[in-house]
Amino acid sequence: MDKEIILIIAVIAVLLFAVSVILIILTIKRLNRAEKRLQEVNQLLSQTRKTISSGNLTFDSVEQQEVFNSITERLDAIEEKQKSNFDRVDIVRYFASDKDEGRSSYSIGLTNAKKDGLVLTALMYRNGMNLYAKRVSDGVSDVPLSEEEKEAVSRSKVTKIIG
Repeated sequence: MDKEIILIIAVIAVLLFAVSVILIILTIKRLNRAEKRLQEVNQLLSQTRKTISSGNLTFDSVEQQEVFNSITERLDAIEEKQKSNFDRVDIVRYFASDKDEGRSSYSIGLTNAKKDGLVLTALMYRNGMNLYAKRVSDGVSDVPLSEEEKEAVSRSKVTKIIG
């Protein structure tokens, strides 16, 4: 009876972790598409700014100038918000114990341009699994990170990890 409960709990934990990994991957794909669109808008805005500064573009009305200014402000806000999105990811696989159980344990590092992030770690053992989530804020973890976790976060483009 106890083994069945432990097995059910382990299966649920693995499924929850798999769902979280899938959601992270989908989010990253959406962020990549949004980043591409943002780059296209930036290029168009840059070209428009060059045209304006060269004096070749004139607005027919004050209303058009206000619309342009509004778009510029919104784009700046989007660029600032993009810095907070987790758009850098890497995974490190490793052995959780000295036993030859395969490299089934792993740590996933998720970070953004502001050096904020998250480390998800799954330690797999023959009798179960432990799942950990640790926050990274401005390159500093809220709890000490293992060497594998530090590697996962540093691979995800944060320049220096303290923790």
